[in-house]
Amino acid sequence: MPMMEWKSWDRRQEFAGRPILPGGARHCRTVAPPIRRKTMKPQVTIIATLYARAGQEAALAARMHQMSVESRKEAGCILYELQRSNDDPREFIMVEYWRDAEAVALHDASAHMAALVADLPALVDRPVAVRKYTPAG
Repeated sequence: MPMMEWKSWDRRQEFAGRPILPGGARHCRTVAPPIRRKTMKPQVTIIATLYARAGQEAALAARMHQMSVESRKEAGCILYELQRSNDDPREFIMVEYWRDAEAVALHDASAHMAALVADLPALVDRPVAVRKYTPAG
């Protein structure tokens, strides 16, 4: 793609090395690469679905946020993220990516997981549905 002609040397220097947009224009600021938590391909994916008790939505979200902070410190954790349903404010999912089954076993045996299991009955009104997945290809 041809570079645009600039009327002054200073202007060319200002935009030197910046990404070229379609049509030859350049960004006025450098573009940062997308943020990635870790580049490792997940080997185990877990989706946990939680339904908050009526009036406990904020408490469940806060408790699960605390859990995600602790879980992200684990060596085998690639991603641990809470999502809330757009259709039902009481429905949450926790999306987890783990390096391998051993990392999941260590997570399941951790003190913060035991504390969460003890806290959940007061926060949810249905059993937590946990599904585990592995890469298909």
